[in-house]
Amino acid sequence: MALSRSFTFDTFSQIAHFIKPMGWVSLAFGVTWLSGCATMSLQECQTADWQMIGYRDGKAGQDKDYVLNHNKACRKANIAPNKLAWEQGRQQGLTQYCTATNAYNLGRSGYRINAVCPIDQRLALQNSNEQGLKIHQLSKRVEADKAERDKLNNQYKKMLDGDNLEFKTEKEARTYLSELPHKIDTLTQQINQNTQLLKQLQNAR
Repeated sequence: MALSRSFTFDTFSQIAHFIKPMGWVSLAFGVTWLSGCATMSLQECQTADWQMIGYRDGKAGQDKDYVLNHNKACRKANIAPNKLAWEQGRQQGLTQYCTATNAYNLGRSGYRINAVCPIDQRLALQNSNEQGLKIHQLSKRVEADKAERDKLNNQYKKMLDGDNLEFKTEKEARTYLSELPHKIDTLTQQINQNTQLLKQLQNAR
């Protein structure tokens, strides 16, 4: 788990000050957590079925270098992954990952498919993934537009009841009030159009 910015001495000092009441044991735990998230526990390293782990990683769309993470996680236990067994399992797992249905479902969840599948399958899988992504993005757009419309409708009702919201002058409030019906109608049209397009995309699957 990479950090978005460097862990400086100042950052360390701030954390130490924040958790001082909890003691240095907690601080040590925090630094360990910040330094990264191990892919496997020491116990998992000791009892590892590397082919099964590779299968799990392949099914999740991990690339061939992902085994290096396991190597790092198991180093303290003086255990090295069986890379051959792991890769055999990963290839088996990729047969589950590299399907049109999975590529589409990944897109529906907002994820792009990883470039780990056989080259001759990638174009078709990318197309399925893009179709899912379009539905995901359009669904998010409809949800956002509905939320915005609800907010404007609520403002409209309040202003009709005499609430000027946070406008400083009555003139500003009246101007905004006069614009609200058009804004609400425009959003409603967008919602209806995108909902119809969403159905078409879903039916085309």
